[in-house]
Amino acid sequence: MALALLLSWVTFLAGLSRDHGHVSCVLVAALLHYLILVSFMWMVIEGILLFLQFKVRQGGIRRYMLKTVLPAWGLPLIPVIIILSIDVNLYTGWEHYCWMSRTAFYYAFLAPIGIMVFANIVLYGLIVFKICRRRDIAHGGTSYNVISIRASIASFVVLGLSWVFGFLAIEDARLVFQYLFTCTTAFQGFLIFAIFTTRDPAVRQFWRDLICRCKKVKGEVHGPGMQSAHNRPETKETSFNRSK
Repeated sequence: MALALLLSWVTFLAGLSRDHGHVSCVLVAALLHYLILVSFMWMVIEGILLFLQFKVRQGGIRRYMLKTVLPAWGLPLIPVIIILSIDVNLYTGWEHYCWMSRTAFYYAFLAPIGIMVFANIVLYGLIVFKICRRRDIAHGGTSYNVISIRASIASFVVLGLSWVFGFLAIEDARLVFQYLFTCTTAFQGFLIFAIFTTRDPAVRQFWRDLICRCKKVKGEVHGPGMQSAHNRPETKETSFNRSK
């Protein structure tokens, strides 16, 4: 999801302006369409995985990466391919920037995102309902990773809220919602980093162990042990090895 968001905003900043040729404009619009759908698809997959975590208590998912990467990066290709097969010019529907026309936007962009957001709302609603009904989780039990569930729901709100503002940026309230969309979108990366990295005890412990290990190795290399090795009295064996 982070990679999809990064690529989408690099594409947005680099190629949204319609100063390039027709082919480049179509490519930029199609890439933006695809990458944004991929970002939301990752959220759906994360919701499904968390829901399965409540259904299957023991054992992991076989071929985990294959079963998540293929649908996340593969299914969003379907709307893009449909638009390209119907009419390539649907990706050049605006005069000053490269983006799809209104008809394509409603059916190939807004409809899939609406379906994915609705699916995630249902999944997270079921998850929260199960959390509230289970006493071991409600009282801080460790049967399930409650931190991951909170992080996933929070990141879904961060990602979905910005596009809610984007959809509402119409008619008289356009300017207000455009500012809200820009502000919420600008902090997506930082908020996702804070949610998944700084608030996760396992991640913090990993970096703590890594830093302490590096300091320990550095101390062993440059510490007193190395100096004592150099100051050690020379014996016949060490003299022979050195001359050899």
